[in-house]
Amino acid sequence: MAGQVIPDYHEITRVLTDRSMRQALEFSVLRRDDFSVYEKAIFLPALAQVIGLLSASGGMDLIGFGYRVTMNLTADFAGLDRLEKSPEETGQLLKLVKNFSECATLTHVTRDKEAVRAAPCAKACRSGA
Repeated sequence: MAGQVIPDYHEITRVLTDRSMRQALEFSVLRRDDFSVYEKAIFLPALAQVIGLLSASGGMDLIGFGYRVTMNLTADFAGLDRLEKSPEETGQLLKLVKNFSECATLTHVTRDKEAVRAAPCAKACRSGA
């Protein structure tokens, strides 16, 4: 019935069942110690890869730091096999990601479009504007 203040019994049951199913899924996927494991086993090593490089040079570009940490975490979560996990390897991945980003938004790129097309992922850019 339209304008009904108290929901139908079946609607309440459906909402509770949906919520219960969602909670059961969340509890089966996320355990209590997941965030602790993430913080210690995943995030700290990714952070250490970048900080080690920066402490050796004695300086830090905050934007570059953020890109590199994010790149390491993303590559690890994506299951990318990175044998070296070196700054050079991360730098290469970062160049590819930046170039793919430019290719995806080629219409809005402010630098020479042909230079973007000539970069490592040129095939992806060929269909761009």
